Amino acid sequence: MYLLYINELGQDYKGQRQYEFIFGNDPDTLVEEWFIIPSAGRAIPPEVESIDLVGLLKNSDLKLELVQNSDYFGVIDAVDGIMNHSSTNTLGSSPKINSYCLCPL
Repeated sequence: MYLLYINELGQDYKGQRQYEFIFGNDPDTLVEEWFIIPSAGRAIPPEVESIDLVGLLKNSDLKLELVQNSDYFGVIDAVDGIMNHSSTNTLGSSPKINSYCLCPL
């Protein structure tokens, strides 16, 4: 199983974030909007037919910098392994890359 997309659901009243981690069995799943470079918030999750499992992270103080919000990369760059789906900005400067994001389960 492969991580296809991380969907940010938003924040609750306490400012805690919620994310969907969308997994599928087909690593070749592609969405037309994933080819837009830079993504700049225009990418969308894969079709429901391509999704096999969704994990939910909720009530988290973790803030992920998602590739679909990038002003430099497109989601296709994460699919191709050029970069990760997400990173965390722990010190307020350059993001710390999480290398686990594109690994098959």
